[in-house]
Parts: sequence; structure tokens; C-alpha cells
Amino acid sequence: MVGGGLAAKTALAAARSKTGRRLLVATLLVVVFLPLVVVAAPVGLATVAVVAAADALDPGDGGEGLPVCAGEQGCEVSGDAQEVARQIVALTEARQVQWLDRRFLSQVQAYAAGTPVAEECTLDVRVLQIIVLAVQQQGSAGVSSLNRRCTGQTPGAGTRSYHWKGKAVDFYSLGGRTATGADPGSRQLIETLGAIVPAGSAVGQSQCRAAAGVQVLLGNFATFADACNHLHIQVSLDGAPLRAPTSPAS
Repeated sequence: MVGGGLAAKTALAAARSKTGRRLLVATLLVVVFLPLVVVAAPVGLATVAVVAAADALDPGDGGEGLPVCAGEQGCEVSGDAQEVARQIVALTEARQVQWLDRRFLSQVQAYAAGTPVAEECTLDVRVLQIIVLAVQQQGSAGVSSLNRRCTGQTPGAGTRSYHWKGKAVDFYSLGGRTATGADPGSRQLIETLGAIVPAGSAVGQSQCRAAAGVQVLLGNFATFADACNHLHIQVSLDGAPLRAPTSPAS
């Protein structure tokens, strides 16, 4: 009975993730259709047919990335947009993520629910991952901006902003303290993320750190001037995933 219960729990966990659902669908299709396909086609073509059928039943939404940090302590986040969004919703309910504008929370909730997302309201999975990583490091985070095309807001860089593309997040607080881009929480988060974001990503508030006389290791981040009442982080346009730093060989 113990083994059966464990198997049931494992199947349920797999079914809850997008990758797991696709694997389950593919498995069922193999069991049902593979004998029929093999009769008329080589094994390679049979495999292609099964995978194509699985994709047709569960095509995904193009929001999948790669797991970050490979489960390293203090740095764990899924590569699946829906799973990460659900984690953010749970952190919101636990008051570890706060929102200045609930419309941005609604964008995350749409991903969490698995409902169709309008093109103008899409969020890059890496932006969602960064919110989770910020909470894991700082304990809490206040979000003031995500996709502005979805809300019709055009401050700052307007439609040229990465916020307009769903590829940027603004934090107004980290760890319960105001984020300025030069405060300790901002600097710590910049250095952590700088090691795992792809080239082409950027962080704001360069002049805020200069005025405060503090420096930060930017890693793969470029930097630019921005208002000192938040921390702006944007990811690259090429979609390259966040990757954990490679540990030196022992």
C-alpha cells in the first residue's frame, strides 16, 4: 500500500506540471497507438508520430524556460511559466510579494490559471523567475511594474521600454525596505542575478549607486540611469535562459 500511495503522489505531481502532463500524454499514446504505427512504419517514424500527437494534445504556450540553479540551496525555481506564476501567487497570499498595482498581479494570475494570455499581456518566464529568486534571497519583494503594454502605461521610455515587451520588472521594495538600486538589498540581488542572466540583460539606477558612492559587480548586466525609487531589471531579447553559475571543478 505504501508503494502504491507513493506512485499515486508521483503521478499527481507530474500531472500538475506542464512537462509532466506532456510526458503522461506521450506515454498513453505510446501504449495505445505505437503497436499500430510500428506495423506500417520504422521505429524512428513511429516515435516521431507519437511525439507529434502528444504535442497536438498539449502544445504548451511558448513560455517554457530551463530550471535555474539546478536545485542549489537558496536558488530554486521552475522553468515552467505556469508553475512559477503559481509560486508567485502563493507568495502573494503569504504576503511575501506585494503589489503597488493589482493589474500586474492579474497578469501573473492569468499564467497561474493556465488561461489564454493576450499577446499584449505576455510575461517572459525569466521575469517571473527573477521575482521568485528575489523573494528567496531577500525574504520579500514589492513589485511596482511588469507588462505596461497590457495596462496602457507609457512612463519613462514609453513603448520602447522592456516593460512594454513583458521583459522587465520593477521592485519598489526588497526585504521590507525601500529599493533604490543602491541599497544593500538591491546590490545583493544585482550581483546574484548578474551571474545567471544572459548577456543583453540590464539593470537600472546606475546614477543612484554613483551618487551613494557604492559599487556593484554587474556580471552579465549592462546598466543605465533610472529613477532612484525602485530597482529596474530587464532580460535579454533573445530569450536565452537564466543559468546557474558553474561550480569550479574540485
